[in-house]
Amino acid sequence: MSERFPFLGRETIYRDGERAGYITSGGWGYTIGAAVGMGYVRAEPAISREELLSSLYELEVATERVPCQVTLSPLYDSKREKVLA
Repeated sequence: MSERFPFLGRETIYRDGERAGYITSGGWGYTIGAAVGMGYVRAEPAISREELLSSLYELEVATERVPCQVTLSPLYDSKREKVLA
């Protein structure tokens, strides 16, 4: 996720400074107030969930590398706490 950069798809994902995958689709997440991108991270040999989430990630957006957060959890407000606030 990024607060300043929209994702269109095919942006390169860097994991710990190395190319690791790409964004397959992206757009603005109105419910979370940030750009959202979905993509794939490749790792050989395979890594654990903990390794995946503890790594540092960046995206290359318009030739600039920007930090991003990775999550395996849904990005919506399932309890409707923000909607009902």
